[in-house]
Amino acid sequence: MAGDFHTRQDWITLALAFSVWFAHFMIVWSISIAFPGMAAGRWLALPVTLAAFGGLWWLWRRRQDKTLASVSSLSVLIAAGAIAFSTLSPLIG
Repeated sequence: MAGDFHTRQDWITLALAFSVWFAHFMIVWSISIAFPGMAAGRWLALPVTLAAFGGLWWLWRRRQDKTLASVSSLSVLIAAGAIAFSTLSPLIG
């Protein structure tokens, strides 16, 4: 791996990326339970997903190690994939 995982910035980025993912999942899952198969659920999930991707974009811009092979980069990319996947719940119903 490029860089040292013992820096505080890597741990903070990792924790924040997975926290954004967890918060997005819980909110979107609650929306899909409250509005199953309804258009309101789809419209409510859209700003939540955009806000989550905005938070990940902010984390992506503030990371210190600019390579893709760093822990901070990988944690943001994993969280982005998980957010994209968890958005399917309200879209499908």
